[in-house]
This record gives sequence, structure tokens and C-alpha cells, in this order.
Amino acid sequence: MIRRMTISLFMAILTMGPLSIAGAYAADKPVVRLAVLSDDLTSFCLPLRIAVQGDHPLYAFAKDDIDLRTIHLSVSQTPVAVGTGDVDMGDCAGISVVTQAWNKGARDVTILAAGAVKPAYVIIGGPKFKKMQDLKGATIASPGPQSTAAEAVDLILKRGAKLEAGKDYTFVAAGTGAARVAALSAGRIGAISTYPPYNYELIDKGFNQLGDELNFVPEYVSGCVIGNRKWAAAHPEVVVRMLKTVIQIAQWLKNPANKDAAIDWFAEHYKLGRGKLGKAYATRLYHDTVTEQRVAFDGYASEAALRANLDIMHERGYLKKEDYPPLDKMVDYSYLNRALKELGMPTVKEFRSN
Repeated sequence: MIRRMTISLFMAILTMGPLSIAGAYAADKPVVRLAVLSDDLTSFCLPLRIAVQGDHPLYAFAKDDIDLRTIHLSVSQTPVAVGTGDVDMGDCAGISVVTQAWNKGARDVTILAAGAVKPAYVIIGGPKFKKMQDLKGATIASPGPQSTAAEAVDLILKRGAKLEAGKDYTFVAAGTGAARVAALSAGRIGAISTYPPYNYELIDKGFNQLGDELNFVPEYVSGCVIGNRKWAAAHPEVVVRMLKTVIQIAQWLKNPANKDAAIDWFAEHYKLGRGKLGKAYATRLYHDTVTEQRVAFDGYASEAALRANLDIMHERGYLKKEDYPPLDKMVDYSYLNRALKELGMPTVKEFRSN
């Protein structure tokens, strides 16, 4: 099955038209094919996306002598394509999609670093919904039942309002974020889940933020940098170089001395719809991502945090205990530790087989 999917993905890549490319091509530069969902900055894999965008004044893949070629693939396609070697690395991957790919046979996909260690999603309800309990009997849109967006709704409403999906409210599939916002604006659905900074505009338009997943899920790993195991082993210096850039951006964000510069950068370079984010939203974004410490500033997510993600999948009925992937096989922090060591930072615990 995985091999058939590989062929179809490879053909899709070939027929997608011109690739989005960061950095100038040069024969002496290593080529890295990076699968991305979109070119937008995303709060749960913020340092990596900043590195890809290339506009940061100090750190970017474009400054690393890497011939970076970004290829747009869906959330579910990315870990499969990485695991089979159709692309070298992937960005912003969630534990659930990596686990699903792993359990279907994509054993060469490996998690190299985490993007976030706390959840980012919130629930936004229509103007008539004032609190979470008001969503009883409502219809809520998500990309799909196993998506991170649906998972956030499920956990927030179960733990915050004792509402059960399928019993107390109904999920409907609406593929894109724009489609979900349109349905919410038209009153066809009661609520959606989203994340900063997209919730700010909705709140200012009169919609209500009913719950923040962070209040109910203290640890949540997302936005992972993933790589093909064989490719990484053949190109360790490239992997380490890229991880160093991601960590340097995360550390730059974390440093309080850079707060004003980071807010100004967000305001100018973060897009919201067709326009720039602006200073007010940028300030809120800095608080929600950096001050709230949702970013994995050293790229590390503990074994306990990763298992918490797997436990959530189990709680929702999408993963049996006996099907938990071995984290010492699915996660490889050796490249991360090399990057941290070269930056003079403390190394992290690697997972070992018992």
C-alpha cells in the first residue's frame, strides 16, 4: 500500500508545476526537498517556518548554503512521502499523522525535532454562543475526525464542558480553514477550532473564544521536523546545519531582549489574509506563542510529552495501546544533540531501546 502511495505522490509532485524554492540554486550546494503544507507562518512550527521563509535578518536556510526546494503536500501525505524518500524532510508534522504513517509501514520516517510542546488551538463560536456548554446540539466543522483541529475540539469540550462528540454535538468535514470560517460567518455551523493569530480577527468581528486547549492539555507535541532516516544518515551535516538554524531562531524569539524586534518582525512578515499582521496582533501573537512558552525552544519534546499525544489518540479511539510505535525507533534526537552541542547548549535525553 505504501509503495502504491509513493508512486501516486511522486507523480503528483511532478505534475504540481514549478516548485517553491528558497535560496539560489548552485551546483555546490546540497539539495534538500522539504514537504510543506503551505507557505504561511504557523504558530506551532514557527521557528522552522521562519527559517524557510528566509526573511529573518540573522537566521534562515537561505543563509546556510542549502538549495532548499519546498514541495506542497497535505498533512497526511507528508510523513508518507518522507518515509518512502520521495522527499527528504517535512515540516509541521503532528504526532498523529506520523504515527498513522509509521503503523502503515513508513518506517523510515523519523522525528528530528519538535516545533511546539504545548497546544495552540482554541474554539471559536458564533456570536450566539457565549460559553462552551452552549455548543450542546451544535454543529462544529473540522478538516476530518482525526485532524489536530478536531482533536482540539474533542478534548476542550470533553474536559471543559463534559460534551461528547457524536452525542452532544456533531462534527462535519470542511476541508480548508477558509471554508470553515465562511461556514461559521454564514451561521451554517456553530463553532470551529483555530489558532493564533487567526482567532484574533474572528474575535474582533464579534465571534467568541470559548476555550483554549492549553487549559485542558498541559503538554502537546506538534509542528515536528521529520526526515527520511536513510537520507539523514547520508547527509548528517545538512540535517545538523538546518536544525541549528531552527534552534537559533527559537532562541532569538525566547530572548526577552529581542521582544520588540520579534513583534516588529511578526507585524511586517506574518500574513493575515491578504495583508500584514500589524503591530497589535503581532503583540498578541508574541504573548500566545513565546511568553506562553508553547514553542519548543530547543527542539526537544520529552518521552512523557510524546506519550501524552499517543494517549490522546487512544482516548479518542484511534490507536490501540498495542499499536503505540516504539519512540526510540520513531524519534531520533542524535542530530538535534549535535546541533545543540555545536551551539554550546545543553543536550537532551535520547530515547533508547530497553
